[in-house]
Amino acid sequence: MKQLTQKLKTGNMQILEVPVPHLRSGMVLVRNYYSLISAGTEGSTVKAARKGYIGKAKERPQQVKQVIDTLKIQGPVQTYRAVMKKLFHHLLPVYSYCWAFCANTNKTPPL
Repeated sequence: MKQLTQKLKTGNMQILEVPVPHLRSGMVLVRNYYSLISAGTEGSTVKAARKGYIGKAKERPQQVKQVIDTLKIQGPVQTYRAVMKKLFHHLLPVYSYCWAFCANTNKTPPL
């Protein structure tokens, strides 16, 4: 299964091959035929992600406050690790879907 992701640090988008989710009780699986990305929302996310650290900080003052609060409580090493983990994490863009029912667990009624 393919999934579009974005790195918050650079704004780069890439398509990753990910495993098909395992269906558990009460879950359904759908097959997407078309996916649309919001150009406005995702465009602004990419634009912000491509800025340097100072530019990112100016775009998100509330997150800067969270980093400072974390620094006071957890110290510089843990704060650095948390920030780097966030920056290198793959984000999933917001989509509009065209899908079809594919499978369900035996306890979930079909759609």
